Amino acid sequence: MSRHVVYNVGSQRILPDGAETAPQMVVRRYSDFVWLQQQLKDNFAYIVIPPLPGKQTTGNLDPVFIEYRRAALEKFMRRTTRHAVLQHSAALMVFCEADDHQFAAKKKQMVSEPEAVAEAPAEKQGWFGRMKTAVSNVTTTIAPDLVDATAQENVDHFTKINGEINGLRKAAEKLMFKEIEMARAMEDFAKALNQYSEIEGDELKSDVESTGEVETEMAKEVEKHAGMMSQLLDEPLQDHSGMIQAALDLCAGRHKAALALTNARNQAEAKKRELDKATASGNQKNITTAQAASAAADTSLMGAEKRLGAFNEHMSKELTSFETHRQSDMKAVLTQYADAGYMLSNLVSKKRAGLYGKLSGKSDQQTRGTRMSNIHAAAYAVSARDEKFGWMFDPNARVPDTAPADMLEIIPKHWYNFEPVNPLWHYMIGMIYMILFVVSMFGNCTALYLFLKDKGLRTPSNMLVINLTLSDLVMTTTNHTAFIYNAFSGGAWQLGPRLCEVAGFLGAVSGLCSIVSLVAISWDRYRVIVQSFNAAPLTVGKSLGIMLLIWVYTLAFTLLPFFGIGAYVPEGILDSCTFDYFDRQPTNMAYIWCCCFFFYAVPIFAICFFYYHIVNAVFQHEKALKEQAKKMNVTTLRSNADQDKQSAEIRIAKVALANISVWALCWTPYCIVVIVGIAGNPMLVTPLVSALPALFAKAVSTYNPLVYALSHPRYRAALRKHLPWVCIGSDDAPKSKAAETVSTTSVETANAEKA
Repeated sequence: MSRHVVYNVGSQRILPDGAETAPQMVVRRYSDFVWLQQQLKDNFAYIVIPPLPGKQTTGNLDPVFIEYRRAALEKFMRRTTRHAVLQHSAALMVFCEADDHQFAAKKKQMVSEPEAVAEAPAEKQGWFGRMKTAVSNVTTTIAPDLVDATAQENVDHFTKINGEINGLRKAAEKLMFKEIEMARAMEDFAKALNQYSEIEGDELKSDVESTGEVETEMAKEVEKHAGMMSQLLDEPLQDHSGMIQAALDLCAGRHKAALALTNARNQAEAKKRELDKATASGNQKNITTAQAASAAADTSLMGAEKRLGAFNEHMSKELTSFETHRQSDMKAVLTQYADAGYMLSNLVSKKRAGLYGKLSGKSDQQTRGTRMSNIHAAAYAVSARDEKFGWMFDPNARVPDTAPADMLEIIPKHWYNFEPVNPLWHYMIGMIYMILFVVSMFGNCTALYLFLKDKGLRTPSNMLVINLTLSDLVMTTTNHTAFIYNAFSGGAWQLGPRLCEVAGFLGAVSGLCSIVSLVAISWDRYRVIVQSFNAAPLTVGKSLGIMLLIWVYTLAFTLLPFFGIGAYVPEGILDSCTFDYFDRQPTNMAYIWCCCFFFYAVPIFAICFFYYHIVNAVFQHEKALKEQAKKMNVTTLRSNADQDKQSAEIRIAKVALANISVWALCWTPYCIVVIVGIAGNPMLVTPLVSALPALFAKAVSTYNPLVYALSHPRYRAALRKHLPWVCIGSDDAPKSKAAETVSTTSVETANAEKA
């Protein structure tokens, strides 16, 4: 009784109107896949038909071979169904949707037949004469006008690549055997260590046994990696070679079509000469026979021209698309191989580091900290980059190599493309964060203290400013302190992956809450100045409601990464954590784009809108004052016009420009980096390119209390009253009613609402 393997093929069609059909599941054998491929080759000769896994004489039921063939067949189906032309073929529809009985019947109906070539009725001549005539009309040289130089270049190109791929497969096989030999040598070394440990004392015996155990574990990992070489390199390279052979078959098909057209032309010309000869002879029977033969030759010529025309129309575009996908597939193969090699290297390094820590009596963290301290100390001793060793790092080191082992699981693979930065950057940026921390804590704590201390400042409008202060304090106490600690404790995130996610969340919620609070403050000033007495009073209850809405709105976005939508990961030089803006999975891309839109595009539009109308309202007010003064035949309505050195319009325009500029300068660079990372060329985002805009964005917690609180006249007056040692000088009297209105908008409006 014969045994064979069947494969479940699932499919689902998307109709032109976007609707989806019900999922289909059919059972197919390997021979059915061969039939489908042959149908595609016969009906789409001008397209690169994906290859199938080769046949195997023995071992067809081996589970390893079955899994290899299944994966290869899945790749064949994926390539076929995603091709713009092949996905609409009738044979593919039958293969994916017909049940067993329908499929068997369709296979009989759709038996591939070679393209028919019309032939003239054979003349009444001997066998030798007919053979002589046929041979005389066949050539192996293509007509000059049908030669395609580009096609020959493609043949040479793919032939050369195929040869190199075969050489690469042989080298990979040799590498696999070398790794197996290395694994066995490590096992032998481990056995020798175990034998040696038996004759040593208890203290040294334990160390020798530990070394032997580590060598045994590493030998197993190396052997495991060697066993993966077939899956990592040989099988993908074999598939790659098959795809190249399919491209060569396409080029050969074009050559055959051109040769067939040349022969069809010769045949048509020969039949035309025979017709002319028969016509000249006047023999009606010969004329009829020659006419039929000439008509058949013309039909064959038209078919050959049509076939070559299809090649000329589609071949260039098909090979261009094929080359793009081929290079992408090869890059994926190399990336997968490099990833497996890195994981092995990291595992071996981790085990050796653990062994070293055990033998030296140091923990892995202490060992790493000592190593990084040495690197930093060495960096101080050099003033230029050492061409051989860089900044005392291994020349093959990458940014994640400076991080603790437990952080590797969440570090984006993007950072493996870059070497570690000069350790001095960690210290310099850490020092900047220390300065920002001190200034931010002083400014925000002072604003909060004055709000609680001075009753005159406890107004509904100022509650929005205090909400901004609270979000800035969260940013300062969590993200600034974490960055400073990491910068001076090894140069990468030292607090573990879970705290990285928490810090990323706190940085996100405080930063985004700060942005929305600025929008609310701008709206409040717009409401008071532009809408004036028509605005509804802002009460304490309404202010609390707005504050609650701001935090809920922000939390609704920042909590999503904990539910699988987005992620918090280390960024830049790995001293801080933020959103993962390199993962291009659809859900993560949608999440990042939503954050950019709702927390950058919308806020900056709203703030610009509000301040535009504020400045415009001040201009209109000043214009009205001047017109009224003209009617009263006076120079000005201001009581202190002589002391006015600049108009209220200019002062208010400067305030608005300063507020908008500070916001844009802090957040725009970071938003650009995020957009480039998620939608542009990610290689432009280097560790420092990522770290410096993040610094500007987090510095906003330092500027906010200066721009929105301590620069306010009422806050400055309270500061002189309660903290006179700060040495804040007295403010000049307001230069005009318009200037006074704008400078004291929040406090005066609150008092008016109370009254």
